[in-house]
Amino acid sequence: MDTINTAKRAKISEKCENIMDLNDDCWLCILRFFEILELMELRGICCRLDHLILQSCKSFGTLIFKDLPETLKAKFMEVLQFLGPAVKSLSMRGFDESYLNVEPSVILEWIDTHCINLETFFNSSIDLRESTAIQRFSSLVKRLKSLTLSNMCDDSLSNCFVDTSLDKLEVIDNENVTENFFKHVSNLKSLKIFLCDKISPNSCIEVLRNNLKVQTLSVCFYDPTIEGNDTLLSFITSNLHEIEDLEFGSLYKNTYRLAELPKLRKMAIGQTKSEVTVEITQEINSLIEKLSQKNIIEDLSINGIEGHLNMDFLCQLTNLKKLFLNGGEALTDAEMKKLQKLPNLESLTLWEVENLSSILTLIKNSQKLQHFEIECNNINVEFVDQLIQLLIHEERPKLTFVVPFIFIGQQSERHNQLLVDNKNIINLVTYSSDIDDQYSINEEEL
Repeated sequence: MDTINTAKRAKISEKCENIMDLNDDCWLCILRFFEILELMELRGICCRLDHLILQSCKSFGTLIFKDLPETLKAKFMEVLQFLGPAVKSLSMRGFDESYLNVEPSVILEWIDTHCINLETFFNSSIDLRESTAIQRFSSLVKRLKSLTLSNMCDDSLSNCFVDTSLDKLEVIDNENVTENFFKHVSNLKSLKIFLCDKISPNSCIEVLRNNLKVQTLSVCFYDPTIEGNDTLLSFITSNLHEIEDLEFGSLYKNTYRLAELPKLRKMAIGQTKSEVTVEITQEINSLIEKLSQKNIIEDLSINGIEGHLNMDFLCQLTNLKKLFLNGGEALTDAEMKKLQKLPNLESLTLWEVENLSSILTLIKNSQKLQHFEIECNNINVEFVDQLIQLLIHEERPKLTFVVPFIFIGQQSERHNQLLVDNKNIINLVTYSSDIDDQYSINEEEL
């Protein structure tokens, strides 16, 4: 056997005396392990390698500035020139002009010139209010399908949207734009107007008049009681019959009417904690009752609850695949038992429960559940051990179990080994509510 293997290696060695004798597939596999800067430095060796590097760059179709290492942030213009044709989605989150010391119009020109296949653009850092920047942006936006803007723009951009083919537009946390910003925006499939100081429910209606075929809509106002909120609800339910995905972040009166939307499959509703009242919870319960009569909703997120939801209506939403409940009193054993009546549930996020044992019972009886997240701070090692033992004896999808960061300090070597041994049935993710980053205990890290 050793003689045969030696002969094979000798034959391969004869064929590959030079690394460039490797075929293209081998090279592309090798190049996947190179960072952007390393690929940039490899250029110029030979035409074939340059061509392979360009092919390899297709894996960098999404470029997020804040995720780049500092060395690449300082060379961002070179990175754009190098990766440009491959980039289909670009986020400028985290960008600061101090990195490059160039005018906003220059950055936009480079993006426009080199990212010729760009379809999605997220900007929260480049100032788009200066005339030369507006001119460059006007050219760039013509090729986009999706655009997200934050506070670095105003109504001066309105004419940029003439003759565009945007499918998706998001304006988030903006102090400057009014309804005039949207006057040339039409035929969108997805629209998000979220916490914009100068956009009221009535002005939102004017924006929607040109976008009656919208399928995804997200609206939220700082003050849910402002005049026109009820009028907006009426307009949405009477005119926007194509909506499948709705986020309504400002609940006040008659929210139940949103259940009239004929194609609604995904819905997120609620308030910030400071705005939660018993009346809001009553509105949510009325909405759930109406939704249960149609029973077509598949994804429901409710943020901001005072007291208890009406689980009798909620458990009638038997098509639900994803449920997110944030706030309110800890769920009782009886309420947890009612959640077991949701046969298609794949993802469940809860605020708190009275008894941990009810979680085990729910997971055992929810055979399609793949993601379970809870805010409980009393999850301990013993509980996770019980959960693993439960999953070992069940034929079901792998479960991602998400719990607060406090759990980390209670781990033992035996417990870690138990997670490793059962990585095919459970992925434990822990987090801290005080930080944005999550810490995941999964098979790669273990």
